[in-house]
Formats: sequence, structure tokens, C-alpha cells
Amino acid sequence: MPRTENSTLKYNLSVRCDGNEVHNNNYCSLKEIAKHLNFPYCGITDIYEGRRKSMTKYANCKYFPSLTIKLIESDVVVVD
Repeated sequence: MPRTENSTLKYNLSVRCDGNEVHNNNYCSLKEIAKHLNFPYCGITDIYEGRRKSMTKYANCKYFPSLTIKLIESDVVVVD
């Protein structure tokens, strides 16, 4: 039996280029973000975990995009 797709929005992707935000949207999974950006999944997980250091040498380029992936805060209410 195949797994069902996750429908809970968990991650926020923000893409900035030249100081302007060009994309800001919420996604259900990191795999969905990778598919949307047409970017390898392992690269997306590295960006999310803060391990992607190889892109820092290009950060000073004028039109180099800045990708930020954050976990969306859930509004879980605990009732005692």
C-alpha cells in the first residue's frame, strides 16, 4: 500500500535575489521544495541544515539567489 502524500505545511521557502524577495511560499516537505526548484534533494537538505558552505563563495555575486528554508512554527495547544 503506497504512502499518502503529506498535506500539512511544515516548511517556508524564501528566495531573495539582489535584495528583493522573489518567492515566499510554504511547502509540506523538503522533497516538494526540491521538486519546485528543480534542485537536488541532498542540496535542499544541506541548505536547511546549514551545511551548504560551497555556495558562500558566490554570495557576493550581484544576482546570486539567497535561499532560506525554515520550519513553520506549529500552533499546537496542549490541554491538561
